[in-house]
Amino acid sequence: MNKVNNVWLMKTFKEWADRFMSANPQPYVALDEPNVDLDYGKLSEAERKALFNKLEKEASKKRRWNQIKKFFDRFYDDVSEGDILVLGTGQTTKFHIYAIVKLTSEAYFVNEGNHSNSRHRRNVEILWMGEPIQMEKWGWARRLECLDNEERLKEFISVYTHIKN
Repeated sequence: MNKVNNVWLMKTFKEWADRFMSANPQPYVALDEPNVDLDYGKLSEAERKALFNKLEKEASKKRRWNQIKKFFDRFYDDVSEGDILVLGTGQTTKFHIYAIVKLTSEAYFVNEGNHSNSRHRRNVEILWMGEPIQMEKWGWARRLECLDNEERLKEFISVYTHIKN
């Protein structure tokens, strides 16, 4: 059995969460961004910086490219096989727990389609999935955040214990 290293929150669109959890034969979680059209995990740090600098220069509208890069770095470098991930949906300040999963693979790139195909993926085992549960305390979460202190981990334990009973 793999050691659980971290618990992560991932917020995505409901349509994406539906696709992730219903994937056959293997459910997964993913993130993507227009023009991140290659295997991000194989890039050096210099290549990653160059990619996001290029995206920022070519963008037609202002975006937080450093923040987006941080989410990709976390997904490929910080998240580990065996970690737990709480998949959520909701508007900017909302977090509805859609599923709780255990990550069962390293990050990988599926080279088909465009960013709407969620090409940067990790396979998962579904631990819980049911009627979405609003978690007001996690409204702060963006695309990919670590529950990195004792209070937040206690919140997760409380939620998980409640839904599993």
